[in-house]
Amino acid sequence: MEMPWPGNVASYPELYDLLHDGNDNDVDFYSCLSAGHETVLECGIGSGRVAIPLAKLGRKVHGIDNSKQMPDEVAPKQWKVRALDRGGRRRAPSE
Repeated sequence: MEMPWPGNVASYPELYDLLHDGNDNDVDFYSCLSAGHETVLECGIGSGRVAIPLAKLGRKVHGIDNSKQMPDEVAPKQWKVRALDRGGRRRAPSE
């Protein structure tokens, strides 16, 4: 069966965000886990679904992702999150 789009959901950040809209049950877990830490590294940062809420709590968030497209979605959301793609290229601003 041929898929209607090539690649996977990580190739389509808008689709990823739509599929995960309202799925923030794990954010409290990561918030508690990172309590007392100023800096957080998120492996698989995606479009910032977890990283942005942590940044809102005052954490300095760095993230990496295997996808080239996903970390680009963090920058327009205007949060201080540094995201790198698998090649180590900066994809979102750092503060």
